[in-house]
Amino acid sequence: MKELDDLEEELKALQPKGPTPAFTARVEDALGDSGSVSFRRISSDSPKRSRSKLYFLIPPALALAASLAWMLSFLPKQTGSLETNP
Repeated sequence: MKELDDLEEELKALQPKGPTPAFTARVEDALGDSGSVSFRRISSDSPKRSRSKLYFLIPPALALAASLAWMLSFLPKQTGSLETNP
């Protein structure tokens, strides 16, 4: 059992090597235009990419706010005091 535990620890410690620049260039050349686009997209880790995901939420949020304001404008206004009949 101890041998299996040792082997398991050794396997957990192994890490794959990253691809070499020559290999990446060969794959990019083999894929053509789509390869250069995909590698450019993978290699760029810009924070503006995460912000751009929120821009598509602005028009629906504005439409929802406008429709709520429009619906609230048609609600009957209350006078503030309730009248009771004696």
